[in-house]
Amino acid sequence: MLTPADLLQYLQTNRLPYRYFEHPAVFTCEEAEHHYPEVEASSTKNLLLCDKKGKRFFLAVTSARRAFIWGSWRRRWV
Repeated sequence: MLTPADLLQYLQTNRLPYRYFEHPAVFTCEEAEHHYPEVEASSTKNLLLCDKKGKRFFLAVTSARRAFIWGSWRRRWV
């Protein structure tokens, strides 16, 4: 499994520019904005989903400004 240190090393080795920010776990996009309000970046929400049997996993990433519509996602992928 890739560790945070592995990822940072990969970025450095491949000369990929990045800025690293660390914050405590948050449950809403509004909470996240309080930690780094001065950062100009696109805010996203990440949802890790799995099927009922726990065999297929999906990472859904969308803009923090958009609502995640479970029904439309489920009809398309599950």
